[in-house]
Amino acid sequence: MSWLDVILLAVVQGLTEFLPVSSSGHLRVAGALFGWQEPQTLLDVCLHGGTLVAVLAFFRRDVLEILHGLADSAGHVLHGRFREGLTGVAGTRMAFFVVLGTLPAGAVGVGFGEDMETLAADLGFLAWMFMANGVLLLASRTLVLPGGRGRMNRGAHGMRWTDALFVGCAQALGVFRGISRSGATIAAGLVAGMDRETAARYSFLLSVPAVLGALVLHLREGIPPGGPPAAMLLVGAATAAVTGLAALGLILRAVRAGWFHLFGFYTLVLGLVLLAWDRGWITWEA
Repeated sequence: MSWLDVILLAVVQGLTEFLPVSSSGHLRVAGALFGWQEPQTLLDVCLHGGTLVAVLAFFRRDVLEILHGLADSAGHVLHGRFREGLTGVAGTRMAFFVVLGTLPAGAVGVGFGEDMETLAADLGFLAWMFMANGVLLLASRTLVLPGGRGRMNRGAHGMRWTDALFVGCAQALGVFRGISRSGATIAAGLVAGMDRETAARYSFLLSVPAVLGALVLHLREGIPPGGPPAAMLLVGAATAAVTGLAALGLILRAVRAGWFHLFGFYTLVLGLVLLAWDRGWITWEA
């Protein structure tokens, strides 16, 4: 694998990990179009590590608030103030929502992850998933669940455990290549009635355990010998981190400005083009 391959893979990973267009789906498309091999285990770990650094750096205040909240809750519990410690601290409340929202995706990934990878080998299936992602993003513009509108613009204080579980179930859709994890969770947050800022921030806080889980799964596969040199791995991780930071800034601006759903047109068109290619209506030679 050349330096150019590593840098291009890192850019694709960093950008599409956070933009609502499916990083895993784009890696599959890139492989089919240009003959790229998807990252080997060690490189994949480094690229995911770079995107993890990006989200932790970008949302460092939120992460610190959660850590401080957990510490405060521990103090309350130790002094016998159980109710205040478990429900009265904002950081602890958000930590609970993150854990709850992670459970559905974890269960689906463990139970059906390998089956989903098999399905993703079919470009026609991938095309339908990209189109489904587009419909999901476009629907988030106008669709709100009953009882959701009254809680708009209340921030994290307006969240309920049912909202966290609803968004978590949407995150489980990200097991399908072509369905964006960030797109599904932000869209679900908006549909549930969250304000735009809270929907985006909760989505990316949910990405922390998701990316950590991906790292653990890749490491469980073992590190094959003869991988890329250390310098190449470091450059790949740094490139993924920098492009990830840029993607986070872009998607937050899109959500705040109300044009997040426009990414849906892109994945709809991409899905239609892939479907046409898969059925032989158009041709491409790598």
